[in-house]
Amino acid sequence: ENLDNLLVARFFGARSLGFYAVSYNLVRYPTNHLVTTLQSVLFPTSTAIQNDPSALRAAYLATLSLVAVVTVPVFISAAILAEPLILVLYGQEWKEAIAMMQPLALAMPLHAMTAVSGPLLWGMNRVGTESLLQWFTVFCFLGLVIVLGLATPVQLAWVVFGVYLIRAFLLVLTVMRILDLRPGEVIGCFRGPLVLACVA
Repeated sequence: ENLDNLLVARFFGARSLGFYAVSYNLVRYPTNHLVTTLQSVLFPTSTAIQNDPSALRAAYLATLSLVAVVTVPVFISAAILAEPLILVLYGQEWKEAIAMMQPLALAMPLHAMTAVSGPLLWGMNRVGTESLLQWFTVFCFLGLVIVLGLATPVQLAWVVFGVYLIRAFLLVLTVMRILDLRPGEVIGCFRGPLVLACVA
């Protein structure tokens, strides 16, 4: 969770870390409040119904739909409106944070998808599966950083977005395989939120 902050501090200095941290925290804290609440319900629920695949499927799709309808329109809008948001909330001296906030805002719906997929796997006694995917994500992140030879913290923010995308895709795909969900069922969770994002 903090590897990106460590890399920004190490390679781009304290000033860049300040801009990055402000951008990251501005979008991460609201997301965490939402997913922490859902996690506290989803884990015990999935544990209680772990032997009922149809109930697990319904619970997962409902949770995914809820997360999507809240996060997709909000954070796509935040990415588009990053400049006025940063300038109004923090002032002109923080304008360097704008370019970092855009990919980080786009990463938050992916983070939310990941955060609700993990507890479902825990509840089904698949902690090892989720852990392996998390480690794979760490190696992907480090590999991308090394291969791309990043020159700016903005590039690192886009790598973070890419890694969140990989992690969300792998976790959702794993849950789909375990619960025998069809791609159309999962894609259906995002149709309405994407329409709302376009309207916003």
